[in-house]
Amino acid sequence: MSKEKLLQKPGAVSGVISRAASDTFLVFLEGMCHYQMVAASRTFYLRNIPEGTYMLKIARLSATQKTALMEILYEQQTTFIPA
Repeated sequence: MSKEKLLQKPGAVSGVISRAASDTFLVFLEGMCHYQMVAASRTFYLRNIPEGTYMLKIARLSATQKTALMEILYEQQTTFIPA
């Protein structure tokens, strides 16, 4: 299926991260290029998602001088279908 055809029937997902104010989160669809970096208590919105089934994940990001960590806090299989 062509890219143009996929984007004619986009899906979207949104929500609010409700965690400590100093945390940073990565909201993404596994295996796709749809993602957003979000501060706590902020809304995320992923759009133009092609029809299909994906794993929606939310990870808390943290780093020190020597390491970067990504802790998965939430995962849910999500299906997008044409309206």
